[in-house]
Amino acid sequence: MAKKRAVADASVLIHFSKSKKLDWLLDAFRAPLLIPPAVYEEAVTQGIKKKEADAIRIDVAVKEGLIQVRKVRKPLEWPFLHRGEAEVLALALDEHIQIVCIDELPARSAAKTLGLTPIGTLGILASLLRAKRVNSLQVLAAVDDLVRRDFRISAKVLDRFRKEVARIG
Repeated sequence: MAKKRAVADASVLIHFSKSKKLDWLLDAFRAPLLIPPAVYEEAVTQGIKKKEADAIRIDVAVKEGLIQVRKVRKPLEWPFLHRGEAEVLALALDEHIQIVCIDELPARSAAKTLGLTPIGTLGILASLLRAKRVNSLQVLAAVDDLVRRDFRISAKVLDRFRKEVARIG
């Protein structure tokens, strides 16, 4: 199956980069992965100011053309969304891209309302496993690493994900 284009929010970029798995995220979608300026600001500019290694990894991917920053043509005002999330949705609509990589529930709900397909960090890991780009042990190790790094996830969702990984195999 051919890889599809996607627009990513800061949280997904940061989670994959902090876990040193940014290459996995980039492998999941057709290059380049698109991000709007507000996401670059949050994931890279603010991160570099805090001397975060994950921000440097993301910036290198931008400089290498694996991630591309694109301006939003039609800004989207949506209650309860952060600027980056709103720009992700607007950019996906501008570029006619169906998939948005976004973790936060209000943004995922807004994406669905707009006819977009949201996929979060765990969904991306599961899709990589289904495509046999990674194995179940790698996915479980990556999730454990995310949890150690304060990835916000309920015990119920984490348990359901682990069962899904075991089912996929």
